[in-house]
Amino acid sequence: MQAWQPKRLFWNTGSFFVKPGENMDGYLKLDAGGYNPLLGQSYGEIAARSRSNHRSQGFGSAAQRGEALEYFQPLKGTQATKDLFEGVDQTWNRVPGGAAVGKLIEEVIRKYDASNPSASVAGLEKVHEAMGKVGINNKERFWIGEKLGATSALIQACAGVYAEAVANESTFVSGGEASVTYEMVNRSALPIKLKMVKVNKVAYRGDPMTISNDGPEEDASQAAELGQNKRASGKLTVNGRNNFLISQPYWLREQGTIGMYKTGLERVVNFPENFPVASASFFYSINGGPTQIFTVPVQYKHTDPVLGELYQPLAVVPPVAVNLPAARAYVFADAQPKTVPVTLKAGRAGVAGTLALTLPPGWTSTPTRQSFALATKDAEQTVEFRVQPGPGAAPGKAELRAVATSTVRPIAAAFSKSPTPTSPPKPCFPKPWPRS
Repeated sequence: MQAWQPKRLFWNTGSFFVKPGENMDGYLKLDAGGYNPLLGQSYGEIAARSRSNHRSQGFGSAAQRGEALEYFQPLKGTQATKDLFEGVDQTWNRVPGGAAVGKLIEEVIRKYDASNPSASVAGLEKVHEAMGKVGINNKERFWIGEKLGATSALIQACAGVYAEAVANESTFVSGGEASVTYEMVNRSALPIKLKMVKVNKVAYRGDPMTISNDGPEEDASQAAELGQNKRASGKLTVNGRNNFLISQPYWLREQGTIGMYKTGLERVVNFPENFPVASASFFYSINGGPTQIFTVPVQYKHTDPVLGELYQPLAVVPPVAVNLPAARAYVFADAQPKTVPVTLKAGRAGVAGTLALTLPPGWTSTPTRQSFALATKDAEQTVEFRVQPGPGAAPGKAELRAVATSTVRPIAAAFSKSPTPTSPPKPCFPKPWPRS
């Protein structure tokens, strides 16, 4: 990253810092309560809805309407008289070779017809092509890459292209596979050709990974000509990832410290959740133009009798999950045994094996091991152990673990979901070991 220097520095006092009668002549001001006629809402209303969705800390807010002035005190740099960004070039002219891109964008904006967005597709394709040429060996290639993606999304939106990839089940086991139904709909008057649909698996550290950019952009078995409001569909298969990697939130994969998570995955730490298990890329062209790529996550879809159509992320689960009672601590005041129930849940049909408790030195369980057999996917079975300390058990805190062995592979993963009214259920695999 190259060094850069801001043109000026301000202190945003905010209206809540302003004292009655205080002279604000030396400050720049901005009305944060402005009204957006295209959205039909003021920015105060939008902000209130945003804050009210931050529910983990009780941020519910009432909407503010009308003028809401923010004041900016200049601290350093060149003086600005009317606007915070005076003298700051925010156009494509600041990018080497970008002036031509800026002119093409201005033309698209000038000609845009809200009643016929597809009329802008040809102009946007020219913008996309020009950006690609500018981005080669350009020091601003990161931002050019971001704008290329945004332009592709605009082309897809203006052309009225809808695409989805839906798995037949919400979960599948690591190392297994899921059937995926894809669909693409052309909702504009422009002729669209679907050339190919390809499933991509997201790789994490430890995953087998193959990347190829040299493959064909058209598959005759999937190709389809789509007129207005016509759809194309088909089926694909997504194979499970590395057998030892399940859909655990990435910040819980490794043991953290008090108040801190450990990820070891620098490329994902800016994201609020895992990448999709898989995605589907739709290769298509509009009116004979260049090939466009529209990528969507592979999801599970179902219809709730009250809420209607719902989507949730496709998840990779272990063949069998082991659940101990949540937040359970066992207190032994003497050597009398206590019952520890363990519930097993099948991630696939026909899973069988044995279950045992891993205990601290000096502790025993009866029985030491139990067999289980789960005939159908999502079937559950609860078994019980009698645990007690022996003469050699040390006083103090200790942990016991429940470990299932299926096909000679030990598994120690519990399974839970966290659905909320505003988000779909997401799997989590807490370690199945309470304290004693």
